[in-house]
Amino acid sequence: MAQLAAHPGLATLYLQGTKITDAGLKPVKGMKSLSHLGLRATGITDAGLAHLAGMDRLEGLDLGHTKIGDAGIEHLKGLKGLKGLDIVETEVTDRSIPILGGFERLERINPRDSKITEAGEEQLRKLLPKLEIDHG
Repeated sequence: MAQLAAHPGLATLYLQGTKITDAGLKPVKGMKSLSHLGLRATGITDAGLAHLAGMDRLEGLDLGHTKIGDAGIEHLKGLKGLKGLDIVETEVTDRSIPILGGFERLERINPRDSKITEAGEEQLRKLLPKLEIDHG
């Protein structure tokens, strides 16, 4: 990862299915031009998402099939540029709705098989009326 961080122009990084750890994610914080990050089916936990705090250029984030929960979503509060978020089969619950609703630029979210209820989705729709909630 440290070698990848040495490429300041890197915009997209997909690590799906790799053995990346929370500690291994630390160099990502220095990738200031990163706009899309895929962490699907990795061992990343809530603690690892702390390394993404403040990455305001990040537009797309795939956390599907991870153990991420509400504590992890808390670390993402500062991602003001986030447009797409995939939380398929995560531990994210309705407690994260206020944070998710704070992503003013969020256009699409996929919460399929997460712990977000239909009531939570309705609350999210009220906060972000133009949001596409995709279960595909």
